[in-house]
Amino acid sequence: MLERVTQARAAYQPDASIHDKAVVSEQTSSAVRSLFATVENYPELKSHENVMALQEEIERLETLIARRRELFNNQVYQYNVAISTIPGALLRPLFGWKEVESFSADDEERERPTADIYPTG
Repeated sequence: MLERVTQARAAYQPDASIHDKAVVSEQTSSAVRSLFATVENYPELKSHENVMALQEEIERLETLIARRRELFNNQVYQYNVAISTIPGALLRPLFGWKEVESFSADDEERERPTADIYPTG
């Protein structure tokens, strides 16, 4: 299980296309969900400080990633509008500006995974 998480994380390439990064993101999220499902079956692991710290760190990173995706998509939107309206539209062919693809996730990815190993209720 841990190997899957490590392999998914290692597959990330900074210079990859937005689509490829989204695929790697989904694979990583899926691997982390599986890891926490496994931890759920072992009560002695659930109470371990390292697991609790990992849970908190994953939740912090998920929040950070969601904010960065929103910022990125906002910047992409502004850029695409700028090169589609005057004067950008007139300069676009001259400089070879092209529309940029925004980062979009499928419906499952939009549901931020929780690392809560202590269900409430």
